Amino acid sequence: MGSDMAECHPVAFRWAMKAKEKGAKIIHVDPRFTRTSAVADIYVPIRAGTDIVFLGGIINWVIQNEKYFKDYVLNYTNAATIINPGYRDSEDLDGIFSGYNAETRTYDNATWQYDRTQMQQNQRAADSQQAGPTARFRSSSGTSPAIRLISSSRCAAVRRRSSSK
Repeated sequence: MGSDMAECHPVAFRWAMKAKEKGAKIIHVDPRFTRTSAVADIYVPIRAGTDIVFLGGIINWVIQNEKYFKDYVLNYTNAATIINPGYRDSEDLDGIFSGYNAETRTYDNATWQYDRTQMQQNQRAADSQQAGPTARFRSSSGTSPAIRLISSSRCAAVRRRSSSK
């Protein structure tokens, strides 16, 4: 995105071309038509400065259509992290985050933290299991604490998914 890899990084671009030979699709996003655009399967000529909006749209589509590796996201990222129950986002409060004091025009960010009690319970459950990359995510019932948490309305991933609809 935003570079002419074929011209500026020809050695690295060789690997992209090998992947294309094996069936990969090359999508080039750039306001300028370049050598990379010429060999791309899809060329997206966006306006200069709109790349972040374009990426946001792609990320939104991936999340909405669940086109991501869910096991990895739940077990190795903070997507299943529980947010403090007192936290209110700007969408909930007409552009202001929770903790705003109108008299002093300042924020108290105490509600902006993760729910520490939930995190401590999960850590204790993880610590009580055997070592290993997947064993630490299993509870006595055999299900991942992250999978149980993802259904909570206070889950970071659920809040992101519902606010983007």
